[in-house]
Amino acid sequence: MAKAAVNIDLGHLKQTLKEIGKSAKEAMKLIDDAVTEAAYDIDLAAKETIQKGTRTGRTYRRRSVSHQASAAGEPPKTDSGRLASSIRPKIGFMAAEVGSLKSVAKYGGYLEDGTKHKDGSEAIAPRPLFGPLETEWSPLIALRVDNAIQASGL
Repeated sequence: MAKAAVNIDLGHLKQTLKEIGKSAKEAMKLIDDAVTEAAYDIDLAAKETIQKGTRTGRTYRRRSVSHQASAAGEPPKTDSGRLASSIRPKIGFMAAEVGSLKSVAKYGGYLEDGTKHKDGSEAIAPRPLFGPLETEWSPLIALRVDNAIQASGL
């Protein structure tokens, strides 16, 4: 199954940082802050990706409202706003998740991964959002964590 969430989990560093000594508490706080900040930035990026930008999918009308959908391979385009409003970061200690299917409208996973008919043929082509966000944000998160460790004096 394709990525339906962006996961950040650096909790495994906790024991190592405890063993380092006094500056470990400062490092853990700074890393935790960096992870939390990154999660909220990714949350915002996900919502902006859904709500902004042009799409090349079909245009249709529902009552008096016209909507241009996303095409296969493009991130989902907002229609009702339900998908974007359902995205919320789940924050833990030095860990965060943005886009869990537990917190995103259920159909978000269908959009992310696409769907298949019973015969295996494609029903809905994927409209990936979180996979590309993870690819984009991974190096930025690593840089933020490295900066936090350096700022702690370790």
